Amino acid sequence: MGYPDSVDDSQDLLERLRKLEKVSVDGVALEDVKIKLFGNNFHLLFMLLLFKDRFPFDRFGRSESLEAEEAWGEKWHQFIAENQDLLEQMRIVFEDYFVYKDLMENFRGLIDGIGIFEQINKELGPLSADAVKIPIYRKLNPLLKQAFDGLKKYGLDPERFCQFV
Repeated sequence: MGYPDSVDDSQDLLERLRKLEKVSVDGVALEDVKIKLFGNNFHLLFMLLLFKDRFPFDRFGRSESLEAEEAWGEKWHQFIAENQDLLEQMRIVFEDYFVYKDLMENFRGLIDGIGIFEQINKELGPLSADAVKIPIYRKLNPLLKQAFDGLKKYGLDPERFCQFV
């Protein structure tokens, strides 16, 4: 989405946010609030594979999926071909993840001419952005773990994509 520079952009973010699953304070433990994505940057490999049109290159000017293709060749292609269901599940959760990321990147810059900031805060409740982050990460982490373990079964080293940058 990018930085919202109009009321319409802010309203769009609010509408997309309303469609996301949210958790309430009840049933949320401290470890839920501290949840991180499995494998540090491992998700980028699949995010860039599944959304090439949105992210043709990472911040270093190379595609993570191209790097995997160059390093792993036919085994990478085989993994992709044989794990379409897993990749589709990831794609669905990444769509929600993008809404969360838009929220985090634009939270302070939301156009507030029609009270969007207050509406978003009301929508999220006392957990703020964690109300949508927690269910997204709870869905995405097992899928990432499944992909990580699956790559190993193909004799590939997924840890090369788990580095901090």
